[in-house]
Amino acid sequence: MTSKTQIMTIMTSLALLSGLSILPSVSAHDTGSTYPFDSSDGTHNVCIKAIDLNGVELNGNTNEGTDIATLVENAMDEVSDNTDMNLTRITSCSGTYSHVYGYYISDADKLGSTSVDYGSYPNQYKTIKLNTNSGSNMIDSGNCYWYQNPQLEYVANHEFGHFAGMDYYHHSSGSGHTMNEGSCEIDWAGIKSGDITQINGWY
Repeated sequence: MTSKTQIMTIMTSLALLSGLSILPSVSAHDTGSTYPFDSSDGTHNVCIKAIDLNGVELNGNTNEGTDIATLVENAMDEVSDNTDMNLTRITSCSGTYSHVYGYYISDADKLGSTSVDYGSYPNQYKTIKLNTNSGSNMIDSGNCYWYQNPQLEYVANHEFGHFAGMDYYHHSSGSGHTMNEGSCEIDWAGIKSGDITQINGWY
């Protein structure tokens, strides 16, 4: 049992013993219907514009869209460079594209959301939304644990796993998978072999 699991088990037990009906949340984010793209369609342009990310807090500050866009692009490249997907950042986004932007989610523990917003399977466009809630303040370096401020690039790595089509049921629970369920995890630092195998099976 991991230390996180042990801590959460203790917290949950204490909550139940004290009669609380609301248990501690470890949810990473809202996840819409992600679905893989068509197998012949692993190449996508992704609109990542700094101005669209200025509302997301980074190191306690807003208007950090340029740095956030770079971290998001790094995460996109992590998936693109290590799988059969071919993702390219664009900043001139006239027309309809998959894109990343800031979006207010009332639950600050929900760091982001990935969903199909345009079209239908298999010809769809997807969006990754990063939470602009001030309580979701993310950082640009350091580890990523559920009890600390989340590392933004790790969160974006996880969201690009959803973008590729991954959901939580595509892996075995536990460490070693970028898509493991929970709050921000150290395992989100990079795409893992189990996730790569699944993504390459689609593309």
